[in-house]
Amino acid sequence: MNARLSASMTVLLLATARVAPAGESLTFAMNALPTHEYRNASPIIATQSGPMLVDRGLIPDIPAFRRNSTSRFVRNGVCAPTPQSAAFAISEGPVTFFEFAQFFRDHLGCRNALYLDGSVSSLYAPQFERADDHAKLGPIFAVTR
Repeated sequence: MNARLSASMTVLLLATARVAPAGESLTFAMNALPTHEYRNASPIIATQSGPMLVDRGLIPDIPAFRRNSTSRFVRNGVCAPTPQSAAFAISEGPVTFFEFAQFFRDHLGCRNALYLDGSVSSLYAPQFERADDHAKLGPIFAVTR
């Protein structure tokens, strides 16, 4: 799904993944948490990144997230619209933190969203005719059947 948010911003929703229903092979709850909440959690699997794009429904009130910011890059992030689903997104062009955070909050309905990276944002998705090779990659998320 492509979401055209303005003349200068199109975000590609990479995947919305759902875990198996109760009684099937795998069930767990997903969320994006700020560090102070993560310390009290007991995750099975986790990744660390940041900053939080959306924290408890709010876009951070810091200079990098101001509406008039001129810092525009390709960005990617993740959120859990429900405890049983995750949504990964990458911008198709340069966007500000504020614009990207608004997408997660207002279009995906996420109360918490985590910025993953921008400088090495890459996507391999033949169905979208994308096979980025911008940089050597570290952590990789994959959606499989």
